[in-house]
Amino acid sequence: MSRFLFLIVLSTVGCGGMQTGSGSVILQVSPSHVYPGEGATLSWVSDPGCTFSSSNFGAYTTSGSTGVYPGSTRTYQISVDCLGAGTSTAYATVSVH
Repeated sequence: MSRFLFLIVLSTVGCGGMQTGSGSVILQVSPSHVYPGEGATLSWVSDPGCTFSSSNFGAYTTSGSTGVYPGSTRTYQISVDCLGAGTSTAYATVSVH
């Protein structure tokens, strides 16, 4: 069985439009493909100066990791607010076979 690391980073969207560089969050999942009953690890980190905004997997900090056990394919999301750069959101998907 092949295991992959899946990573999506969305650029920061602020009042001035699309921005890159400061004000970003990265969300990684490993493995990105699991069988029913198996877990995966979500890890996230954001730039200094960012504060936690929201997530759909129970995160309450701007960096960390947690285990997830999806019953079906699921996309996880985390958002942070970054000083002077607006809100940044990242997504990662765990596929259940």
